[in-house]
Amino acid sequence: MFYSLLYHPDIEKESLPKIPKNIKTGIRKAIEQRLLQGPLKFGESLKRSLKGHRKLRRGYRVIYKIAYYFQNRS
Repeated sequence: MFYSLLYHPDIEKESLPKIPKNIKTGIRKAIEQRLLQGPLKFGESLKRSLKGHRKLRRGYRVIYKIAYYFQNRS
């Protein structure tokens, strides 16, 4: 299965400036290497108000959601 990334628009202005550059690099690498390969394999399901989302720990908690889009191949 093929996965692609969409980042929340607020991530650049609200979350990223507070994180040290070396940690940002590690987070980006984990996202690109793990989540694009197997988001179900590497992440854990969340509960309660975040039900339907998953998390990946990499120094910080990365919250993500898997959205399935199907393309009609006619």
